[in-house]
Amino acid sequence: MRFIKIRKKLTIIFFFLFFNSFGHADINFATSIPKEFYFKLSPKDSSGFNKNLFEAFVDGDTKRKDNIKKKYKKWFKAELSTDKDNLIQTKIRLMGNWKDHLRPPISSLKVKIIDDNNVSGMRRFRLFLPRTRNNDNEIFFTTILRYVGFPSYYSSNVDVKFNGKIYKAILQEDASKEFLERNFIQELPILKIDEYNYNKDEESLEYYNSQKIKDSYIIENRKFLKKNYAEEIVSNAIYLANSDTFKNRVHNNTFFESLMLKYAKHALPEHNRRYIYVPYTNTFIPLYYDGNVNFPILEEKKNCKILNSLISKFENFKNEYNVLSKKNLSKKMECIAVEILNSYEEMHKEGNLFQENQINEEIKFSKNFLLLTKKIKDFINNNEPIFSIENKNHGYSYSFMYNKKFYKCFLKFNIDDVLGCVDLSKKDYDKILSRGQKLKKNSTSIKLANINIGNLDYFNKVKFLKFDKNKESIDYNINEKFIYILNAEENIKQKKITVKFQHLDAKLIITGDLSNHEIILENDIDITNLNFIPGNDINYLNGCTSIISAKLSNTKIYASNFHCEDALNIIKSEGNIDNIEIKDSLFDAVDFDFSDLNISNIKIKKAGNDCLDLSFGNYLVKKGEFLECDDKGVSLGEKSKGDFDNIKILDSKYGLVSKDSSIANVLKLSGKNISKFCLSAYKKKQEFGGGKINFTNVKCNKEFYNDEFSAITRN
Repeated sequence: MRFIKIRKKLTIIFFFLFFNSFGHADINFATSIPKEFYFKLSPKDSSGFNKNLFEAFVDGDTKRKDNIKKKYKKWFKAELSTDKDNLIQTKIRLMGNWKDHLRPPISSLKVKIIDDNNVSGMRRFRLFLPRTRNNDNEIFFTTILRYVGFPSYYSSNVDVKFNGKIYKAILQEDASKEFLERNFIQELPILKIDEYNYNKDEESLEYYNSQKIKDSYIIENRKFLKKNYAEEIVSNAIYLANSDTFKNRVHNNTFFESLMLKYAKHALPEHNRRYIYVPYTNTFIPLYYDGNVNFPILEEKKNCKILNSLISKFENFKNEYNVLSKKNLSKKMECIAVEILNSYEEMHKEGNLFQENQINEEIKFSKNFLLLTKKIKDFINNNEPIFSIENKNHGYSYSFMYNKKFYKCFLKFNIDDVLGCVDLSKKDYDKILSRGQKLKKNSTSIKLANINIGNLDYFNKVKFLKFDKNKESIDYNINEKFIYILNAEENIKQKKITVKFQHLDAKLIITGDLSNHEIILENDIDITNLNFIPGNDINYLNGCTSIISAKLSNTKIYASNFHCEDALNIIKSEGNIDNIEIKDSLFDAVDFDFSDLNISNIKIKKAGNDCLDLSFGNYLVKKGEFLECDDKGVSLGEKSKGDFDNIKILDSKYGLVSKDSSIANVLKLSGKNISKFCLSAYKKKQEFGGGKINFTNVKCNKEFYNDEFSAITRN
């Protein structure tokens, strides 16, 4: 097949120095997962579930009737209790595409919690019959993947009591915001193929296989569509996934696919692939799913010795597997784990992982795809949208974004001419992006599907700033609607880096080694009389400046007069910051996420929301001064730990807040002119617990507040 280039070849410097942090092993989370699950259904729901289960068991679309029809994936209410949780209100349904998931009166189940509770922070999870996931092999593989940098769903052996039976199941977390955050990833869209071909009869499947463009991607975590610009972000991802160079944008795809080929071949077909889309780099993180893991026969003289540098990691892996499976590793599993860990380490040392210094950003599409999109765009540009299609004898339809609008175009059956196009509402387009299709037959008795081809206006606006290591002082002006990326090389002498923002929509990403550097961020635009709405942009960046995956040591950062949701956002970074000074922020001044940071001194003056917002990490603030914060002086949240030696909060709504399973240790706090509470601890999000504050010396003009889930304690 001939490839057509739609962009010039561009060599870019990539900054994914943080790939190791994507797969995040957490023995504490593994330990928190309950071992026993008890479901109780009302007589009505029990009768309805059992009737539905048996009908699904005998019905099917294929010749052998071995698939589970979509119509049987109905939700039923059930009360859940575990060995660690009280009564939880849930809904359950059948899980899986094939009937190996059905063993009446039990089956694989999908579970979603519908009240305010959670199970170890999970609000959605799956309970697989073990044979459908090859028993303990699934737990082994999902666990080892986290130790070589790939995020994966936590899987654990549990006992289930359901429908009068007690049986073994593999609990596996679902695609969710909580899963992503546990892997130090923001809430990003997870892409997968719409598996509508499972609902086809043989005649329809033959027609499907004859199509030139037949795969349609949807997102697995549909709640992402509540985000700003969600439709455009997801459509960009789908457009890139339709390219023939898609896999070049997948992090460490060669290594990932080599593991699948050797141990989990069932995960390689595209309908089993999952991808986490990173909008601000237009790349994808691979996510393992349903590999039917099998282990090859070991060679007699197989070297099963772990590298000395990996002994601690190997022991941690063994402990976590033991917690999740309730078993010890077999000798074969130990050897395979050693092989995988050693291979990854060798690739890392040789620089063969995704964070190589250079990759080619080159987007190519097949001739068929380009002809189709040209035909559709020409039709829309020269015809008015219609309200409905009278001739039902059409072929496949194609949905997409174009000119910031949503469309569905219909093609004539067996002919690639456009029959007509209709406008779609945001609601209808969201359904296409997030839900599997219920296929309908046309007059030829062929089941026809809709194919989403993404955002036809896609354009990647990224520019790279040259880091001149020979100059002591470097100045940049960023004056266009681009993401500007500055990659600081390692072991460079101290530098003063000044960046002047001269366009409202310009964004800056800084990564690399920022040790001993001084960073000055200035907004040259007068924002006094302009209106802004807080939130992420089309690239899913909250900060005017985002420092991502950086090494920080004796770093100094200064910023003023910024209008983004965060003036400064530091993500997945570690080290120590000597000094931060931020003033005149329209919304949050500083936001730290997924980081491990020590701050010697920080001073924030005048923020339209929080002065300092800390989440998903470990933080030490030795000295801090927070003035005129319209909301919180310091906000610690999302399972973070914060130590605060000496802080002052003046003229703010709240002093220091600890929420959502976070722990704040306050040595000395001085608060003046606080209008609400000096110290507050509470639970805000359903998937977390309350907050805790331990303090030694607090002088403040207002009282403390904590809810029933939280505690404030004097040392």
